Amino acid sequence: NGHGGGGGPFESALKLKAPQPLSVPGMGLSGGGAGSSSLEGSLLGSEFVLKNGVLEVWVENAGTVARLLTPILCLFLLRGNKESFASVRVDGNKRMRVRPIKDLADCIEAALPCIQITYGAKEGCLPIEISRRAGHNASFPGGELRLNNKISSQFVSAMLMLAPLAESPVTLILNDMQKDAQGNLQAVSQPYIDMTVRMMEEWGASVKRVAPDRYVVPPGKHRNPPRYAVEADASAASYPLAWAAMTGGEVSVNMEVTENPLQGDAHFVDVLRELGCDVRRRPGWTTVKGVGQLGEGLVEKMTREGENAEPLRLDMSTMTDTFLTAAVLLARVSQTAYCSSSFPASKAVAEIVNVENQRVKECNRIGAMHDNLSRAGAVIEELQDGLRFFPSPPTSAECPQQSVVVECHSDHRIAMAMAIYAAVRGRLIIPEWRCVEKTFSDYWDVLASDLGVRFKGCGIEAETDPGGSSHGKRSLVLIGMRNSGKTRLGKEAAEVLSEGLREEGQKGEEEERSGWGFSDLDELFPFDIGTFVKEHGWAAFRKEESDLLKKTLLQKETGEESSGSSSASPVVPGGCRVVACG
Repeated sequence: NGHGGGGGPFESALKLKAPQPLSVPGMGLSGGGAGSSSLEGSLLGSEFVLKNGVLEVWVENAGTVARLLTPILCLFLLRGNKESFASVRVDGNKRMRVRPIKDLADCIEAALPCIQITYGAKEGCLPIEISRRAGHNASFPGGELRLNNKISSQFVSAMLMLAPLAESPVTLILNDMQKDAQGNLQAVSQPYIDMTVRMMEEWGASVKRVAPDRYVVPPGKHRNPPRYAVEADASAASYPLAWAAMTGGEVSVNMEVTENPLQGDAHFVDVLRELGCDVRRRPGWTTVKGVGQLGEGLVEKMTREGENAEPLRLDMSTMTDTFLTAAVLLARVSQTAYCSSSFPASKAVAEIVNVENQRVKECNRIGAMHDNLSRAGAVIEELQDGLRFFPSPPTSAECPQQSVVVECHSDHRIAMAMAIYAAVRGRLIIPEWRCVEKTFSDYWDVLASDLGVRFKGCGIEAETDPGGSSHGKRSLVLIGMRNSGKTRLGKEAAEVLSEGLREEGQKGEEEERSGWGFSDLDELFPFDIGTFVKEHGWAAFRKEESDLLKKTLLQKETGEESSGSSSASPVVPGGCRVVACG
């Protein structure tokens, strides 16, 4: 939890990780191809459990994983050992259970007649149960497939990656097309589809785009490249680059933007250039330097043109993940327009269009950004497919002002984008600060150590914060290999944290009495671990360990005494505790 602000100009070079939209296709392609493959920079998170003949797949809030993995899981079930498992169940968190997947499921069932997909709750959403349909051959015949692709380009990518495994050529026809800024017919988020095609070609698959809405994929076993370097995340790069634009600083990221980049979001630097930033390229790196007041040149140009001036129109259909970052930049440009004495207050400064599919992401991102920026003082109109910005009163990261609590809706991109707005609007409070861990786990560290952003805890918790605690009762759990030094480290951590409470003057009655205690879980078992493992096995021990850990943490909350060794420090109601297990 925190509110932040920034200092003056700075210079920083950042190395970013790979994006999920690149990591997941790479994992899927490697799994389906011949030969081994090393993916450098790849990130992928999901959980697989085989339980009572059902392969359960938990994707948490990762829509990319759910969409790209589902067709592969269907084929895996189809061609797998029937004795091993009878069905596959894919599920996720509360938000994933309202994100639509029906158009993809319908296309999968058309492609694989022997596969049946049923919905466990809301029609068209997770959880889904994938099973074999009785009376049908276990085949993937190929042929012509139609796909409703309006909601997500990931539906297209998922079916394209499945297509080479068919018995005859697959012709994939897209039902939903739109015109880009040049009047060309393109699918929603076309660059992501192009990225998939280019990656498939790296794996030896052949994909032909024979018409704007039509792809032909012949059958063939693709071959894994022995080594594949996954690009740095262009979406993640937008945040530090935007901070440079906001503050007049300079940031370099390990991302080389070519004329035809693999990731569409790499074109975000063109938005920065249009707003007056200095953009420079060198092999493997891109540098952005903020120059003067953001959007000053645009405002001056529109002022000269008077009533005939048209607002800056950003068609972000090819870089939808960065539209939120662009929104905070345009909110700042709107302040520049407000400060121009001759700029009409009622005239729109800029607009973002063609991002309607962002209404069905982790949340309704268009509505959420409109709400958060409006409450932070920006004058914005919500469009069906984007946002329109009007001259807005200036704010400052330094001047005292009323706090604004950012409603993130557990959406990592809202948290990250609104944090950038703290450069010009102080006292932004982000309760769901941990939601950034979905794609940028060290985001706050990067802001603090590399960009000089100042923020601090403010004691406000979000009801939906997955990392939040309650009533000031905190636990730190150390998990690691046996005999790896957890006990020594845990005891030292408890001492340091207790000292920190005293130094910070946190005089809560319970914490003052107890500080931070320490428990070594191994010493709390009512049996000899070696003997138990020998008799019952490691799986049984891990279950006992999990149950004891839960009980220990619950005792911390209630103040009940633990059984076992007396070497663990006593539990105090409301006290804090370090627990070592593993």
